[in-house]
Amino acid sequence: MEVRGGGGAGSGGAEHEHNRDIIIVGGGICGLATALAFHRKGIEKVVVLEKSEKLRAIGAGIITQANGWRALDQLGVAAKLRQTAVPLPNISIIFSSSGKIMYAFDNLLGRDGEMRCLKRADLMQALADDLPPNTVRFGCTVLGIKVDPSTSYPTVHLDDGTVLHAKVNFYP
Repeated sequence: MEVRGGGGAGSGGAEHEHNRDIIIVGGGICGLATALAFHRKGIEKVVVLEKSEKLRAIGAGIITQANGWRALDQLGVAAKLRQTAVPLPNISIIFSSSGKIMYAFDNLLGRDGEMRCLKRADLMQALADDLPPNTVRFGCTVLGIKVDPSTSYPTVHLDDGTVLHAKVNFYP
């Protein structure tokens, strides 16, 4: 399994890890953002398990409104993303069948902040790049999650025989 978030290669085969506080299942936007938020708060023993072999952005773009940019500012990735994101000062929502404008929003940048369109792949890459080494593990198929009866903590079983022990599992 490949490991990401600063670099390094993982080892395959059966393994037991006991030192993870949080396991996040899914390396999409939400999983990466959650891992980065934990990292920014000083919680270092976090791992993100992603089934695919690399970052996969489904869809081309994402419109992010002012509250989303505030969240990205808190995560420390907004400045980098603003360099390539396209500002949207005006938006019209149009019925596809008739072409009639349903809603029009003007001067969006002057109201309560910003609205921009950015590539999903850029967002995911920015989030992943700011994670510590060995945070995201690619090629991880979760077979099951069980609660350890003696600790009440979750145990995650992967298809390669790896067993991960954590205090918290998160499914974004």
